Amino acid sequence: MSIFIVDDDEDDRLLIRNALLDVCSDTKLVFFSNGEDLLNDLIALRDDKFPMFILLDLNMPTMTGFDVLQALRASDQLRCIPVLVLSGTNYESAIRECYGLGANAFMSKPTSFTELTNMLAITHRFWSNTVRLPGAVGATTLLR
Repeated sequence: MSIFIVDDDEDDRLLIRNALLDVCSDTKLVFFSNGEDLLNDLIALRDDKFPMFILLDLNMPTMTGFDVLQALRASDQLRCIPVLVLSGTNYESAIRECYGLGANAFMSKPTSFTELTNMLAITHRFWSNTVRLPGAVGATTLLR
């Protein structure tokens, strides 16, 4: 399985990478610096290559995380991929908008590496061991 991470900030990508490598070294991490590249790569993938989930930043130039969420949920092919927003934004309006657009979770970026690692460990355990995803998106399959 893989996790796709979309964040325009190189430092944040490095922190997320290091935190995830600490907690799930057997999971493939694929990084994108913008939403356009993510969507282009997802459209080109077969369903059985979709990520376990997408970690999505909101505040990116050109195509915001809101735009990415809207595009993912508008696509019959991509709407089943879980999207977890990981953002420095804590505005109630942004949180509501994310859930309104179909985000599966909204998480605030922690202020320390230890907190980030703990949060991502819990998140990874939940999505890899507890959640059942439809079809090829998850390791287990629900009856359709």
